[in-house]
Amino acid sequence: MVEILREKMSRVDDARALLRQIYDTECDLAPDLQAVTLTVRLHHLTQAHDQVVGHLFDQLNETETVFPDTAHTSVCATTG
Repeated sequence: MVEILREKMSRVDDARALLRQIYDTECDLAPDLQAVTLTVRLHHLTQAHDQVVGHLFDQLNETETVFPDTAHTSVCATTG
């Protein structure tokens, strides 16, 4: 994931720090039984970080990863 963030950030240390911040930030889980998805909605970071996180989430959403122990496809998003 650091490599994906590096596509939008110049320093590897900044990308790693942002990834740690993402892991420490609260999120909401919103299952949609009809669409068979589980949206992981990350709470707002700074505007600059939201743009980089949006890039990361676009890449992650393309993988259509199934959330463990469910049939739900994970969808990453940010609030606001």
